[in-house]
Amino acid sequence: MVRLFSVYYPKRTLALVATEAVLILLALLVPMTVEFGSDTPLVLDYEAGFLRIFVAAAIFMACVYYVDLYSVHVLANPRETRARIFACVGAACIILAAVYAIAPTMRLGEMVILPGIVLSAMGLFASRATFYSLSRSPRLAQRAVLLGQGPLMYRLAEEIPNRPELGIRLDGYIGVPPGDAPLPQGLAFLGDAKAFAEILRDRPVDHVIVTMNDRRGSLPVQELLRLKTEGVLVEDGARFYETISGHLPLDVLRAGSMLFSDGFHVSSTGLLKKRLCSLAISTVALVVCSPIMLLVALAIVAESRGGALFRQVRVGMGGKTFEILKFRSMRVGAESETGPVWAQEKDPRVTRVGRVIRKLRLDELPQLINVLRGEMNIVGPRPERPHFVNMLSDQIPFYGLRHSIPPGLTGWAQVSYPYGSTIEETRVKLEYDLFYIKNMSLSLDLLIVFSTMKIVLLGRGAK
Repeated sequence: MVRLFSVYYPKRTLALVATEAVLILLALLVPMTVEFGSDTPLVLDYEAGFLRIFVAAAIFMACVYYVDLYSVHVLANPRETRARIFACVGAACIILAAVYAIAPTMRLGEMVILPGIVLSAMGLFASRATFYSLSRSPRLAQRAVLLGQGPLMYRLAEEIPNRPELGIRLDGYIGVPPGDAPLPQGLAFLGDAKAFAEILRDRPVDHVIVTMNDRRGSLPVQELLRLKTEGVLVEDGARFYETISGHLPLDVLRAGSMLFSDGFHVSSTGLLKKRLCSLAISTVALVVCSPIMLLVALAIVAESRGGALFRQVRVGMGGKTFEILKFRSMRVGAESETGPVWAQEKDPRVTRVGRVIRKLRLDELPQLINVLRGEMNIVGPRPERPHFVNMLSDQIPFYGLRHSIPPGLTGWAQVSYPYGSTIEETRVKLEYDLFYIKNMSLSLDLLIVFSTMKIVLLGRGAK
């Protein structure tokens, strides 16, 4: 795994990204070479050929990213990949046509761009077929075992087989016999933890992932040290799960491990940097978006009675409450009979205009004012209502840690997981929030903002 923007990515995925970028560049360069022959160097050097090819390749790669061709779920699904490659090619053609209409000097000739698009698509199909073949090859995979039984073992046993890009083949687990409890599909019980040394002596492995709940007196330290000195990778299960999933396993999280971990250090300097960036972004965004905000406000008032803005008390940093501003997307008095409830899919309380602005995330724009006031940042955990905070704090451990930093207009949980409308979904979102607090950095904020733009453009996740 390689750490970029404070998040870990499999080496195979990064290699795939680099390979496809090179293939797309070559797919554009080859027809140019065929078209201009020996004059190609002159076209590249003196007619901005390099720049025009780079722009076209960058647009194509952006489309690859925006149709989620590098997402975990798509990487594991060849059929879905094929459909998204066609979507990527279509989107690239539309965007390139728009760019060429606006900036004709960036245009590549038809005898270059048309074959280039075809070759790029063929390159994507070929690279993905090769990727799937290599990712699912047992010979190229690390053989791994899980040491210990518990919630973390079950999580990893379900996660690893669905992530072929990790290059890990899970042989089974060593620990307590399963008894009547069903094991995850394909997971084998290899033997009792007391026979750990004997089991691995007859079964060579490359990777041992420790998933024991209680390690006092039961962890075979000497044997693990011997394996490590012999080149076997020995990893803590919770840490490994965090790196491959992007969230913390709440059901095995302990205050002690959080206290002595590398993260969870919220410094005043870091908060000041986040505040200055949020202030700059919100100021520019308000100026740019003010015409859109005016049109949205007029549409809301024209459709239903009541004001355009909706104010609601939320819990911010340190547990302090503030009034969050949003464009009203529901009818007036929507909760007068039910009291506070989470939004649902196809919520009947939402107006017609409300459905549109929610889909496009335009209802969130007034929160830029909250950012200017210092009540929120651009990136951080989403602020929740006091009613739900009190309820969730009693039912979910470490929920209060969300309030250790300012809330955000967008966040790691928002770009990584759909809207949560149940206790269990809120637990999962908290795992993402804790990951963000642990790994908080400006580079991670940049990644979240970039991912938010993709979600807004594709209209995903709104309720």
